[in-house]
Amino acid sequence: MKGHRLFGSFGFSLPKTEKEEPNSRLSTNYDEWEFNEFIHDWFNPETGQLLTNYQLPPELSNLFQNNIDNQLE
Repeated sequence: MKGHRLFGSFGFSLPKTEKEEPNSRLSTNYDEWEFNEFIHDWFNPETGQLLTNYQLPPELSNLFQNNIDNQLE
């Protein structure tokens, strides 16, 4: 490969964008949170508050359901 150009720019540069701060929360009270496999999130049983508000994509939900169905057979 001597003499061949393997990497290079294509003649344009993307504009610089500012990084967004992640929407995160630091928790030090680990005993207050329990994981619920049906809602796929951590929740506080005393308040009902969700830790991440994660929404499982339908494709992944179908994959989990098919895997569970196959294990039950």
